Amino acid sequence: MVDLKGKVALVTGATSGIGQVTAEYLAEHGATVILGVRNTDAGKKLAQEIMAKYPGSKAECGPPLDLMKQDSVKAFAEAINKRPGSLDILVNNAGLGYTKKSFTEQGVGMLTQ
Repeated sequence: MVDLKGKVALVTGATSGIGQVTAEYLAEHGATVILGVRNTDAGKKLAQEIMAKYPGSKAECGPPLDLMKQDSVKAFAEAINKRPGSLDILVNNAGLGYTKKSFTEQGVGMLTQ
């Protein structure tokens, strides 16, 4: 059995699909899970559901994280860096299916984020 007690994990795109299952798995095995999500209402709800499903687990929703906006990424990173302790696990799961060539305000292509 995997023991992740004392570890802190950040999962992006955690409100559905693979990200949600990954966040739940990490919490079930003892990690404190930070949810990196665009929709913080959904993230807060999921954090509560995880803690109810796995008594003793710790899950929290970070500040809004929109990976298409560099200002959002920077603000999120600054908030995470202010937390005590270290980040032990990073799951870069966020993504979207999009075929139109598009660029952010900073000129970064959506599919390369």
